[in-house]
Amino acid sequence: MIAGLLSLLYYERRLQQIKTAASALDPSLLSVTIDHDIIITQVSEALCDITGHKARDLIGKLLSALGSTAEERSDLIDFLKQTLKKDDSWKGEFKILKKDGLTLWTEVMISSQRREGEGSDGYTVIYQDVSQKKHFENLAIKDELTRLYNRRYFKSHAPKLLDLATQENKVFAFILMDLDNFKKYNDLYGHPAGDKVLAAIGATLHSIFSRREDLVFRLGGEEFAAVALFSEAQDALAAAGKIRQQVQDLNIIHRANAPGVITISIGLALSKPGEKSDIDSLYKKADSALYGAKKRGKNQIVRFET
Repeated sequence: MIAGLLSLLYYERRLQQIKTAASALDPSLLSVTIDHDIIITQVSEALCDITGHKARDLIGKLLSALGSTAEERSDLIDFLKQTLKKDDSWKGEFKILKKDGLTLWTEVMISSQRREGEGSDGYTVIYQDVSQKKHFENLAIKDELTRLYNRRYFKSHAPKLLDLATQENKVFAFILMDLDNFKKYNDLYGHPAGDKVLAAIGATLHSIFSRREDLVFRLGGEEFAAVALFSEAQDALAAAGKIRQQVQDLNIIHRANAPGVITISIGLALSKPGEKSDIDSLYKKADSALYGAKKRGKNQIVRFET
């Protein structure tokens, strides 16, 4: 009799816990709940409405089914497990991938669900839509025509990547690029056609430099730059070769350029592990190498040699 009563009391208590958990999410908030394995257990109505996802399609899946952090960490789930195990919370930027394929930028707060006298029951994840804020931030740091980073972002972030190369004992490559006879192209075909070329070059460079350890910029006019980390110097030379070839393979007609199509000249400067360098000196070296590429007939890659 007593055992049966205790069993009934346990059942009623557990049922109340389930009901409490089920009502924990405010339907107007962009939120989900996750368990200790970072698996989604609940989804709010608001999140479903704004993303186009159905709750039933998300529940039971890893949080990464909704997207990733701004840094697009490949180890997202392990990172969150370790962080939440240690701190019980995490705050950062998160890119939600909507059902239609578009991205929703959010600031996210993950916090532990705790009841008095009990351990954690999992975590609540609350997202705040910051897409508009992100849009204006991007306008400040990106070139509107090519969607590459601008000179302002280059000045603030290229040195950070050089520091990372030092920390990770990698080769740092400074690749400076300039379209060949581009002024003549604008004179022949007009500035609207020239803008289309610049946009095409931007898309090409963006596709080549898409890793976490890559940054690519339009510094102004027809001048572009990329800074990237590589394991070997030969990898940097291979990347430069890919740029030169893919630009030529766009086959954009240019009657005033010797090959008959748009081409690009490239100057390359490297900082190897153990070498002391700074961005300004590497820029000057890459610029000197670029001048050499132009002097040798354009559509060339020249590596700065001391």
